[in-house]
Amino acid sequence: SNFMYFQKSVLAALYSSEGSVMERHHFAQAIAILNTVGCNIFEKFSRKDYQRMLDLIRDIILATDLAHHLRIFKDLQKMAD
Repeated sequence: SNFMYFQKSVLAALYSSEGSVMERHHFAQAIAILNTVGCNIFEKFSRKDYQRMLDLIRDIILATDLAHHLRIFKDLQKMAD
């Protein structure tokens, strides 16, 4: 993410204000796929469940940002103790 920011990439221009540039791009691509006719595997969900699913997908994708790895790892260690 920092690499994209310092390279002044188009993706960084689109997503850097929120951090996790690549992860936010991946989430945006997932949404784009879901918005493609015939590709929304959640189309039968209620509006509430659909939003919850999108929130979950976003959170899971954002959790893959290695910039947050140490914090997440420490939290997991505390939970395991």
